[in-house]
Order: sequence, then C-alpha cells, then structure tokens
Amino acid sequence: MSTKTIALLITSLVLACFAAYAAVEHRKSDDCPPLAEDPVRWDHLVSQWQQNNVIMVLRHATKCDKDVPPCIDGNEILTQRGRLEAGLIGEGVQSSLMGEYIVSHSYLDRTRDTALIAFGTSTPKAELSKSCKSSFEDYILSLETNMNHILVTHSSCINSLKRLDGERLIGFSTGKDPHFGIAAFLEKKPEGKHELIGCLWPTNWADMPNAVSAD
Repeated sequence: MSTKTIALLITSLVLACFAAYAAVEHRKSDDCPPLAEDPVRWDHLVSQWQQNNVIMVLRHATKCDKDVPPCIDGNEILTQRGRLEAGLIGEGVQSSLMGEYIVSHSYLDRTRDTALIAFGTSTPKAELSKSCKSSFEDYILSLETNMNHILVTHSSCINSLKRLDGERLIGFSTGKDPHFGIAAFLEKKPEGKHELIGCLWPTNWADMPNAVSAD
C-alpha cells in the first residue's frame, strides 16, 4: 500500500470521526440543549435557580464495571473518575448557582456517594430508586415549591420523564457511558408540568460563568 493511499485512509478516518462527533453533538442539542453552549439558556437557569424554581435531575457519576471485582452487581460503587466528576459537579453548583437547595438520592451506594461528595449532605428517597417509571414524574410533581431540588438518581429515572405529547423529555438514552453525571434542569411550571431548560455534563461545570462576580 502506497504512502498516498495510507494518508487518504487516515484522512477519511479522521473525517468520519469528526462527522460522528458532530452528529452526537447535534443530537444532544436537539434532545437536551447543552447549557455550556447556550448563554441565553444558562442565564435563564441562573435566574430561575435564584428564584428557587428549579429541579436538577442528576445521574450518578461514573460507576465501576460490574464485571470487574470488587464491584457488587446491582450496587456498583463510584470509580476514581466518578469521584472526581462528583467533585466537579459540587464545585460547579457552589460557584455558579446562587440559592438554597435540597439534595436527595436513591438507596444505592453510587447515588449516595455522588451526592455526599458533591454536596456534603443528602437524604435517601425510595422514589429515586431504579427502575423508574411514571411514579418518578409523580414524585417530581409532589416536591415542595419555592425550593430548588437536586435529585441524584439513575438513567432510568431521567429517561422516564415525558413531554406534554407523551414523548421522552430527553430523546437520547442517558444510560450510555458518556452521560454519567449528566444534569438535566427542569423549570417548575404553575400548571403542574415542567419545562426542560437544558443539560450539563460534569466537565462543563468548570467552564460556566459565576452567577455573582467577585468584588
């Protein structure tokens, strides 16, 4: 095989990778607007958070592979990467959003540890346990008003959220590995439904502007 042919193959592979990446990013934008790329939506989130009008539905950070000891099948713990992701999320919320919030998690270790590493405190709730169905959305509707809520839960719970037309609120499956630690922000609406503001991934938080500038 000639050097020119090899170069063409490498170029084609690189372009294919960029095309695949662009397709994924486009789908993210369609199904859950990435707040790191949308300053208008981000400003809206900050405003709603300051008014205690947001529900942050957070998938736990990266868990260990259940096929590799000492992981416990069904109750996998966080990896070192997951613990770092949880730290990024907590630091991001503290530095970029202003307002009080209540944190809850499911009874599995990976949600508990994500919550405690990120926020220092959390309360276990059976309603956040997998596998979530319509009861999860009912639970969200029952949450106390005039308070931000952070729900540290599982992809099945996030995937169970529905739009008014009955379709899934976030079109892509949040159960894929790239979506560990994804945060979906919902704005509480008076008619009893919630509007999706957008999503953030763990590494996005470090790039978000502070809600209040330093003196």
